[in-house]
Amino acid sequence: MNINMEPLVSVIIPSYNYGNLISETIKNVLAQSYTNIEIIVIDDGSLDNTASVVSELIESDNRINYFYQENKGLSAARNLGIKCAKGDFCLFLDADDLISPDKIKLHVEHFDQQPHIDISYSRFWYFKNNIEERFSTLNLETSEWMKVLDGDYKNVFPAFLTSNNMVVHSAVVRKSLIDKTGFFNTDMKSLEDWDYWLRCLYNGAYISFLNNEQAYVLTRVHSISMSTNRSKMHYYEYLLRSNIEDKVYLEYLNEKFYPKYMEVTKPLVKKIYKYRILRNGFFNINDLKIIANRIGVPKLIQVYFSAFNEWIKHPKALMTRS
Repeated sequence: MNINMEPLVSVIIPSYNYGNLISETIKNVLAQSYTNIEIIVIDDGSLDNTASVVSELIESDNRINYFYQENKGLSAARNLGIKCAKGDFCLFLDADDLISPDKIKLHVEHFDQQPHIDISYSRFWYFKNNIEERFSTLNLETSEWMKVLDGDYKNVFPAFLTSNNMVVHSAVVRKSLIDKTGFFNTDMKSLEDWDYWLRCLYNGAYISFLNNEQAYVLTRVHSISMSTNRSKMHYYEYLLRSNIEDKVYLEYLNEKFYPKYMEVTKPLVKKIYKYRILRNGFFNINDLKIIANRIGVPKLIQVYFSAFNEWIKHPKALMTRS
C-alpha cells in the first residue's frame, strides 16, 4: 500500500502477438483515475514487437512490469501474473481490451463499502471497430442478457452452473480469494474464466454487481477469428459441463435446481459425452460405465459411434485440441 493506505490493484495483462494493440490497452489503464496500481504484462512467447512496445512504455511509467515466458497459453500467462502480483486486488485484462476511466476507483470503493465482497463485477460491452458502437453479446447484438447477481456462493452458484455470467475483465477479485482458489486450469484453452469463477464460488466467494454506469469494460471482437473462437468455445463448453458432473458441484444440482440445469444441458448431452470419450479414450471401461449410468446404454452406443466417426475424420485435431 502507499502512504495514503489505498489498496494496491494488480492489473494482469497476458499478451501473445498483440504488439499492435497492447500500447492502447496499457495507456488505457495508466489513465485510470485510481493511481495505486501495478500493471503486470506477461508476454506469452510473442513473435512480434510486444517486448519493445512495452519497454518503451516502462521508461515513462514505473508502474509497468514486464515478464516473458515461452508460449504456454492464456491460462499459464495469467498464472504467472498471479505469482508476480503484489496487490490486494487483481483485474485480469486481455491485451486488446479496454476499461472505463473510473472502473478501478469505483470497484475499490465498492469493496470498501461492502467488506464481505470477494468479487466485484461491472457492466461489459463488446465492440468491433468503434468503441462508441457497443453490443451486449459476442454476436454483436444489443439485447440485454446479463444477469445481475449479488450473493454468496450458495445463491449465485446455480446461475454460473447454467452459464458464464461475466467476461473475465469485468471482475475485480480479492487476492485472498485467488490465493484460496489457486490458478487457472491450463487444460482449458477456452472458457477458462468460467471454470475459474466456478471454483472461486465453490471456495465460498461472495459476488456483487457494481451498479454504476461509469464502471464498465469493452471487449474487442475480431471478425476474422469469431467463427473459430465460437467453435472452440463450444468444444470447451462440452468439456466443462462434463467436468461439472464429475465434481462435487453435483451437490448443487438438487431437486429444485436440476430441472433448470438440464433444460440448458440436455441439448448438449450427446456432444458432451462424445468429446468426453474422445478425451478419455474409447477403451476406458470405467468411464464408459459412468456414461451408461447417466444416459443409458442405447444413447451410449449412439454417442460412442458418433465419437468414433469424428475421430476418423479428425484423428489428431480432436484428441489434442487446443
